[in-house]
Amino acid sequence: MEGLSRAVGGMVPDLVSWEWSKSARRGRARLDFTQNASIKTLVAPYSVRAAPGAPVSTPIRWEELDDPKLRPDRWTIRTLPARLKEVGDLFAPALSRTQELPELS
Repeated sequence: MEGLSRAVGGMVPDLVSWEWSKSARRGRARLDFTQNASIKTLVAPYSVRAAPGAPVSTPIRWEELDDPKLRPDRWTIRTLPARLKEVGDLFAPALSRTQELPELS
């Protein structure tokens, strides 16, 4: 993954960076190839986690970050359907958002 990341970065250095600091990237996107590893905890929305109770990676609203009941195992394969019925699919807008990417030469 690092090789692919570096190749893309070489093609469009004005668009991407490997800097951690947002200010150091100066508006460029971070290409974080280090997240693609078996020991990382980054997962897709609505992914069932390999943990007791089958917790599900669930999108939340900003205001939910202050909820004292918020825990990584709060929603499971059994409780997620009720949450979706209550608040809807909070990830859906990300799937319908369009964007234009520059052509790579």
